[in-house]
Amino acid sequence: MSEQEKTGIKSSDATLKYEGSVIYVDPSELEPFNAELAGEGRAKTLNVMNPFKVSDDDKDIQDLRKGIEEYGVLVPLTVRRRKDGKYELLSGYRRKRAVELINDERKNNPELEQLKLPIVELPNCDPEHAIEILATSNTYRKNFSLAERIRACGMTYRAMRRKNRYSKEEGRAAEVVSKMFDLSPKQVERYASLLNLNEELFQIVCREDVEINGEKIRYKTTDGKVKLPRRAGEILSTLNESQQEVIFQFLESDD
Repeated sequence: MSEQEKTGIKSSDATLKYEGSVIYVDPSELEPFNAELAGEGRAKTLNVMNPFKVSDDDKDIQDLRKGIEEYGVLVPLTVRRRKDGKYELLSGYRRKRAVELINDERKNNPELEQLKLPIVELPNCDPEHAIEILATSNTYRKNFSLAERIRACGMTYRAMRRKNRYSKEEGRAAEVVSKMFDLSPKQVERYASLLNLNEELFQIVCREDVEINGEKIRYKTTDGKVKLPRRAGEILSTLNESQQEVIFQFLESDD
């Protein structure tokens, strides 16, 4: 049985080329990635946030927790060092949360030691490269939501365009990202445009499609909530913040 099978870890971290040695730190020493805190001053432009939701009730988290309790964390988490010297977590948010849950449970039992996390620092990691790692570290998962997929894809595309890291051999940024996420280049560009929506409209656009008696329901969910096509979201993404707020209030009204 492989290490990944033992722990439930199937992270793309295993494919990264690490430089430097693995060190162990307390989970509290790892900060979430934030370009603004790092002194880069570009968080708003890059639309930086962790695209993947980490839920304590997620079955994968519970399975991961059991594996870590038995075997430990076998795949290092990936970090970069901020200008203030603190570590920013790029990939391994689910492993970090699983260890936090284990440590919380062990607080009342002094015989059980608190777990630490193995980390590897990526040297000279600029914000754009960090975003690519952050956004693509969970693309192997089969159960991530439409919202997570759109955010991860859009963030990667924007980071690549900003840094202009693609060469003539690799093609346009949209084409490079399309291969990473198994989408068409046009879909990649459309997903990136949806990141201009405010959070409320974004969530409405990302409501999953539903079917009743084999017929797809286009504009509402099974519980009656409004659902917008992604094409409509693209159009709304061109509006400014105040205009988007008016649209949201209209969609949420009982009229």
